[in-house]
Amino acid sequence: MAEFPIDVAVFPEQVGDPVAAANRGKVYTKDVAGVTQFFYEASDGTVTQLTPAASGSSPSVITVGSNETTILLSTEVPAGSVYLDPVALGVTSVTLRFAGLLNTTDPAGTAIIRLYDMGPGTGAFAPILRATISIAFANVGEYIVVNQLLTLTPAPGVNVNQIFDTARIYEARMFLSAANGSMNASWVGFAVAP
Repeated sequence: MAEFPIDVAVFPEQVGDPVAAANRGKVYTKDVAGVTQFFYEASDGTVTQLTPAASGSSPSVITVGSNETTILLSTEVPAGSVYLDPVALGVTSVTLRFAGLLNTTDPAGTAIIRLYDMGPGTGAFAPILRATISIAFANVGEYIVVNQLLTLTPAPGVNVNQIFDTARIYEARMFLSAANGSMNASWVGFAVAP
């Protein structure tokens, strides 16, 4: 598969959701309350909003990173970080979400998203791994969206898909474990619901 470096991609707003197509995912924008928002439509017609939702809608989306980062082999790279306060947001459900494109000819290749707890934002703190999303390369060349439900708890474990139920800073990092190829992250973030 050929690689095409992209610095900026422009997505004109669509009037509505496109018609679903077998074996194809679609990324597009449309208007939500006067603001252009980013969406993904799966081959079964399921539509997922990828950028922040309009005020008052549920679930809301919190961006951790959306820098179109291209990850090459064997390098863990930060996609972005965010201060997340479940109490202030009034949320009881948090989902870590990745949207991006994977390119490799290595059938055993895996793309990995790691979520690190960077602490409460004060004092020195060593990052702690809280969650991992592993994406097999079954969807090479296809735009994919992957969700990982996270449990809110007062005492989260290490790498067991749990995060604090109080305010913390979290950083998403990407890693490509493959013999060749690249990984392009369009968006990494949280979907939160009351």
